[in-house]
Amino acid sequence: MPEWDRATRSMWDGLQIIKAVIDAGATIKVLDRSYIDLATPMGRGFMAMMSAMAEDERLRIIKRTHEGRQIARRTSENRIIRSAAPG
Repeated sequence: MPEWDRATRSMWDGLQIIKAVIDAGATIKVLDRSYIDLATPMGRGFMAMMSAMAEDERLRIIKRTHEGRQIARRTSENRIIRSAAPG
């Protein structure tokens, strides 16, 4: 997979993916992090940490998007009120 954070939505998703792959006797190779070895506890721990960071990033994006939509709605409402006001 090209980027680990694109494969998971949360830390728990990442851990479940790692466990399922290891249980199947396979491994994961993340192309942008070739130094991570999922055959070791440290490698799996690092991937879990990356999953947690990806989840945090996703939550920040959702928050900023929500804030931007609120600002856009207020701005749009202000334009409508100004254009309807007698001039």
